Amino acid sequence: MLKSAWQSLSLSMALAFVVLIVATRNLWLSVLSCLCMSGVASCFLAFMILAGWTLGPVESISMTVLVGLSVDYVVHIAIAYGGCTAWGRVARSRYALRSMGSAIVAGAATTIGAALFL
Repeated sequence: MLKSAWQSLSLSMALAFVVLIVATRNLWLSVLSCLCMSGVASCFLAFMILAGWTLGPVESISMTVLVGLSVDYVVHIAIAYGGCTAWGRVARSRYALRSMGSAIVAGAATTIGAALFL
C-alpha cells in the first residue's frame, strides 16, 4: 500500500508539473510551484503520522486528491505572478495575491463547503 501511495503521489506531482509548465510557460516558476505543493503534501503526511493514522486506501487516494486541490490554488498565483510586469519579487507577489486572492478564497470556501457533506 505504501509503495502504491508513493507512486500515485509521484505521478500526480509529475502531471501537475506538466500542467504548470503549460500554464505558466516558465520552468523556474513551475519548479517552485511544485515545491509548494510538495510542502502541502508533506504537511498532510506529517498530520497523518502525528494523528496515528495508518495508510489505507482512503488515505492513499486522499494524497492524490490533495495534489489536485493544491495545484488549483498554486496555478492561479503562479500565473498571476508570471504575468505581472512589475519589477521585483515583492511587487510581483503583492500583485499576484491582490489579483487572485479573492478567487482563491472563494475556491477554498466552495471546496470546504462541498467537503462538509462528506
